[in-house]
Amino acid sequence: MIYCMMYRVIVLSCCLLLAVLSSSSASSVQLPNGVHQMYQKRQNVLSLSSFQWSDCGSKADPGHVTKLSLTPDPLKLPGNVSVGFEAILGVDLSAPVELDVSVEKKMVVWIKIPCVQDIGSCNYPDVCQLLEQFDCPDVFKQHGIPCRCPVGHKAYSLPPSVIFVDDSAIPSVLADGDYRVTAKMSQNQKSVGCLSLAFSITR
Repeated sequence: MIYCMMYRVIVLSCCLLLAVLSSSSASSVQLPNGVHQMYQKRQNVLSLSSFQWSDCGSKADPGHVTKLSLTPDPLKLPGNVSVGFEAILGVDLSAPVELDVSVEKKMVVWIKIPCVQDIGSCNYPDVCQLLEQFDCPDVFKQHGIPCRCPVGHKAYSLPPSVIFVDDSAIPSVLADGDYRVTAKMSQNQKSVGCLSLAFSITR
């Protein structure tokens, strides 16, 4: 589930950057109403490089991402991107599922980017409702990965899969620089899992 909400980079958070970067291998994701104005088409190639990730959850968390790949490095957007991951979910998830996202940019020191129109360091009280506004990638359907609640407890795996990503997947409010994103998921005030991402953007 956490892999579906990677901040749209992750998504509004790579849930955002990865899984929701496109709706299929040939088309880009449809953004929720009210978010379109935060994105804009660009004629120049956008580069996303130095991608790193880590599972920041505790051993007690029932959800963990055990493998995550995003290539090539640097990514040139628009263009094809190869995404793959493995994750384990030890509990069933049903609405409401809370997602707390922190986005920071390095400006000598790390500065937290505030939440503006659901972009930035935002809290999403029920990510299940947010997911209803996105098309599920065909490759997710092919591998039995749910994009809607409820989500059953099991191991999920997506082999490296090529998708096309438009440069509008990156919010225009994110200027050139180094970024790090942390997404924490919880249910009934109990931690489910945590994922940290780091990357650089060059336009």
